[in-house]
Amino acid sequence: MTTDKNETTTTKTISGGTLTVTQKEKPYNESQNYGAFAAIKADGSVITWGSNKYGGDSSTVAKDLDGSIDVVQIYSNKYAFAALRADGSVVTWGDYVSISTVASKLTGNVTHIYSTYAAFAALKLDGSVVTWGRGWGGDSSDVLSQLNGVTDVEQIYSAGTAFAALRSDGSVVTWGGIAGGDSSKVANQIDGSVDVVQIYSNDDNGAGAANRQAHVISNRPLPLLQLPPSLLR
Repeated sequence: MTTDKNETTTTKTISGGTLTVTQKEKPYNESQNYGAFAAIKADGSVITWGSNKYGGDSSTVAKDLDGSIDVVQIYSNKYAFAALRADGSVVTWGDYVSISTVASKLTGNVTHIYSTYAAFAALKLDGSVVTWGRGWGGDSSDVLSQLNGVTDVEQIYSAGTAFAALRSDGSVVTWGGIAGGDSSKVANQIDGSVDVVQIYSNDDNGAGAANRQAHVISNRPLPLLQLPPSLLR
């Protein structure tokens, strides 16, 4: 498995010792929540606030977020949150987040989580992928045999309604809405014959381009230095 290129690790001094925090640059491969916040505290517990519809109320999973098992990272889509805990298990709350059909696969060994507007995809230690949420990438049954870890998935990228998984053999697997989830027209160009090394997505229409940079989905304004030159004049 490779290290996420969009992660940075920082060490903070806190009362009683040091806390090492791995942070993922939020504008990449994750959709931001519409109306709620979730905060990780120094003791590994989580507190939430905001609109109940968007995950501001986490009372139904409070016992899983109390710090008994540290939460090490929180991910969001527009309607919900997913917390990755220190034991590799996942806790979700908010709207469109039923994990009943995949719950047994999220009890451990998850290394990273990605999101579209209303779905999540979890990358596991064995290179397999587990998805849940709405049809905007939550259902990966059509490509299940390509996400089972026989060929490792090394990174997952997202657009508004679709996911694209980059595998260790340089091939790409896509699923989700037709705007980005259907790559059948270019299937023979992303089959690993020539390695795909990076994937990018644009902002609104859900289309993606391999090794061609565009905006990535986020409702957070782009930092000034990332704005195209035409907007800086």
